[in-house]
Amino acid sequence: MIPVIVIHRGNQDYFNIVVQQASKNNNVHVINDELINTHLTPEFSNVYKHLSTNDYNFELMCFNRWFILLNYMKAKNINMCFHIDSDVLLFSDVEKDYINYEQYDFTLSHRTRL
Repeated sequence: MIPVIVIHRGNQDYFNIVVQQASKNNNVHVINDELINTHLTPEFSNVYKHLSTNDYNFELMCFNRWFILLNYMKAKNINMCFHIDSDVLLFSDVEKDYINYEQYDFTLSHRTRL
């Protein structure tokens, strides 16, 4: 089964809804504050140069989450996952949808205008 991995800092109410919804059809792994610190890569943080107008910590976390995800996957011996932002509701079964994306190494979802 392809795990859904969500990285989240804090304890906001909406996050429980995100995990509950995604768990209806998927095996969800949550990388929370404690696990974030375990899998954080200080090497990147030491060389990061903040050039964004966004908050420093927010922007650093946007980059660090990819290293955290990689380190977590290595530690858990996971070779494939479906990663979503912690404010996204997932209604589909990623295992069933995989056939549509298996030819790609990496995919992105873009909003469409209705």
